[in-house]
Amino acid sequence: MKIVRFFFVGLVFLFLANCSTASENQTSVVLNFKHSWHQQLITANELGQIQYYNAHGETLSVERLRYLISNIQLLRDDGTSYSVNPNYFLIDLSQEATLSIALGEDFPVGDYAQLDFVFGFLDEDNIDGVYADLNSANWNVPAALGGGYHYLQLDGKFQIGEDSPQNYNYHMIRAADRSDPNNLQLQETAFQVQLGDFEVGENASLTVEMQVHEWFENPYTWDLTQWNTMLMPNFAAQLKMKQNGASVFRWPSP
Repeated sequence: MKIVRFFFVGLVFLFLANCSTASENQTSVVLNFKHSWHQQLITANELGQIQYYNAHGETLSVERLRYLISNIQLLRDDGTSYSVNPNYFLIDLSQEATLSIALGEDFPVGDYAQLDFVFGFLDEDNIDGVYADLNSANWNVPAALGGGYHYLQLDGKFQIGEDSPQNYNYHMIRAADRSDPNNLQLQETAFQVQLGDFEVGENASLTVEMQVHEWFENPYTWDLTQWNTMLMPNFAAQLKMKQNGASVFRWPSP
């Protein structure tokens, strides 16, 4: 009987030990977003201040910054991937609660090869009117421009020298070629963001940085005197926004 009892106790101990190990090896992950202009941190407190300089020579402010990301994935070194549900998030610089996303609690601790997400919506997700929260946030794109949803709203004022400030509305959507209004041609401008290796420790908190100045600088030097408002129906402008977006996100510098 002692042998049986010891065997049973051993099984219970082994089971508890395995449960403890599994619990210890999985953790929660929070993804934070910070924003900068050439190393200068942009927070809600800086909104509306004309204090940033772009590569074309204008001085500008950021009065509103909202953008959509979707399809977040964390990839392990062994090729295992972990997706996040829900699959999209609207980030608003003026709303602190949106700057941190709780991705879940069941991510293995250890080294990861890559963090992926889509800036905006891929076409299969960019379905007009189906997301109630985005509808409430006035995130919709007019049907005349193909419907669906915005990817980015970056608004503010700019000026040259002592000239009076003018408005800009740097809004990014799926590009719509309206050469023939009866035959709208849409081109996907959402793009994949891929950030390199990182480590997930206990109760991990990861931070992604948006370099806001890159929207105006690389590879296309944005001329706000020419392209400032009414950019949503501007097919060429939308394609250049996608090009400039490739260098916007990074892991923050140490």
